[in-house]
Amino acid sequence: RLAQPEPSLADAVAALVPVCRESALVLAGPRGESGLSSGMLPYLLAQRLQRELIGEVIDLRPEADGGWRVVQALPRGARRAWRLEPGTAAVLVTSARLAQREDLPQRHAWVAAQHGRIEDRRADTASSGQLEANRWVLEPARKQRRALAAASNESGAARMARATGSGAPARQGGIVIREGSTVDKAQALLEHLRKLALVQPPA
Repeated sequence: RLAQPEPSLADAVAALVPVCRESALVLAGPRGESGLSSGMLPYLLAQRLQRELIGEVIDLRPEADGGWRVVQALPRGARRAWRLEPGTAAVLVTSARLAQREDLPQRHAWVAAQHGRIEDRRADTASSGQLEANRWVLEPARKQRRALAAASNESGAARMARATGSGAPARQGGIVIREGSTVDKAQALLEHLRKLALVQPPA
């Protein structure tokens, strides 16, 4: 069982349940919302409708007997085909891989216009009144911090020789400073960081 969603997401699910119950198959997109319950809408909808959920769907084709053939994308380029019997109710979540091809949205929209009818349905507004209070707040994205990496001064030939085992093994040991004052130890550490290009030398 899924955890209790945010009030705004719970309102959206409650408004979609009566409309989606009329259709056997419900298609949901891969994009998430905002907040702690991001991306949980299809799963909460499937739970409320008491239906199976198939994620990462990349192809959906009808069959002659009224069933459906669903192709699911798996890691490393693998594919899995599902056979849905006629009348099977399920929630299908399309794969984000479809958005990587720019021609697919236009192609599917054209095919849908030729072979089907797209009907816009208005759902009832949420009754909890939390949608206005939980509007999205846009703010600049924070730059992620990256760990410092030492710059390598080793040549390409030396790296190739070490990788093939023909070169001398790289020295893995360090220097242990046991004597001297704290200032001397700090100075030695600073020189080591400058040698690795992790600290800029003084101007």
